[in-house]
Amino acid sequence: MRISIISANRERVPDPILPVGPAIVAATLRAHAHDVRLLDLCQENVPDQAILSHLAAWEPDLVGMSLRNLENNQLIGHKSFLEEAERFVQAVKKATSCPILLGGSGYSLFPGEVLELLQVPYGLAGEAEDSLPALVDCIEKGLPPDHVPGACYLSGGRTVVKGVAKVRRFSGLPGPAYDLVDCPKYLTERAGIPVESKRGCDLTCSFCPEAADPEGARLRPPELTAAEIERLVREVGTNSLFFTDGLFHYPPDHAMAVCREMIRRRLDVRWYAGINPLGLSRDLLEAMKEAGCSGVGLGLDAATEGMLKSYRKGFTQEDIFRALNDLRAVGIPFMMFVLFGGPGETEASVWGALDFLGSVAHDDPLSISLGIRVYKGTAMEETARRESRIAPDQNMLTPTYYLSQSLQESLMDRLDEYCEGRPNWFTARTLMRRMQQGAGR
Repeated sequence: MRISIISANRERVPDPILPVGPAIVAATLRAHAHDVRLLDLCQENVPDQAILSHLAAWEPDLVGMSLRNLENNQLIGHKSFLEEAERFVQAVKKATSCPILLGGSGYSLFPGEVLELLQVPYGLAGEAEDSLPALVDCIEKGLPPDHVPGACYLSGGRTVVKGVAKVRRFSGLPGPAYDLVDCPKYLTERAGIPVESKRGCDLTCSFCPEAADPEGARLRPPELTAAEIERLVREVGTNSLFFTDGLFHYPPDHAMAVCREMIRRRLDVRWYAGINPLGLSRDLLEAMKEAGCSGVGLGLDAATEGMLKSYRKGFTQEDIFRALNDLRAVGIPFMMFVLFGGPGETEASVWGALDFLGSVAHDDPLSISLGIRVYKGTAMEETARRESRIAPDQNMLTPTYYLSQSLQESLMDRLDEYCEGRPNWFTARTLMRRMQQGAGR
């Protein structure tokens, strides 16, 4: 088949991100003898017209659209990308009568709801490499894809979702088809190469959709990860990377093995990753530094004992203190992140957290968010439903943000004021504003 893949993501803050998901989809389809082209809307000034021109010139048999994000996950300053996605779908329908297939990390959070909202006949929830070729084969033959894991489709006026597609064997998978992406353009805009050492997560944080999956992390062999890094650096033309893992360091033994393999291959790379204090050791941080780690996001999410337990973080204030000292000793720059407003949060716990962080990390960068997006299948959804914050028949695609009844949204204004005297502390609202100003220059 002739297939167009449209990457709908246009978010450029803090930096544009190479469309790794669409590039993997393109490579997967190519490996099954399909003729594929990729349209990256992040690099188009007039995206609607770009869609029309691309489809008129190419005349595909199938259009796949990747939705990386549905929203920005911020209670204060909420931004939805669904209206934009709907506009792009309408542009596709105007240009061609061929079937449309939705996918992507954002789409996979609410596959049935998005399919119904956008009135698209097909979708794929989850990971593409194993299920997508079978789904495309069904579309080509006009058969219902009811045997394909992750397949989503409209049937008899109802939406069918056949679970979530997952890859469990990583060897032999094709690498991203970055030859279809304007990589030099991204590199001029400081983009790094997205890489992964695992999929899924072993932790059980109360608000995280990955934690809602009981299967946990599926570990990619360290040799495969290091070999892909080596190849991508050569093909894309930069040694700047970031790990897309929710938490790079966990489980620690696997992270250590990845670092040792990168060191063994003497990879000349600089990379960024997300970590938290759970299971973090100075030995691992030293290995990360030797392997090229040039910075981390330290996801604390909470900083009082009560809220750390509420969020099911699995670490304590003592662990935070130790992690901060180890990061400084090893010399890895970091930025901390906290999320205020979950179940049990009070004014006292908010200011208690800030007092604690002020005492142990007064000069270190900190980003503060207020309110937490509630996702399906999480412990926070159970809490929200128990407290009647979500109606039994409510479509959760419409955002519900959990904000403790002890707090008001106006707290964000006071947090902004509190941060004014601390040059490296920001609310998410202020940080986003600064990033947007920087991106506009």
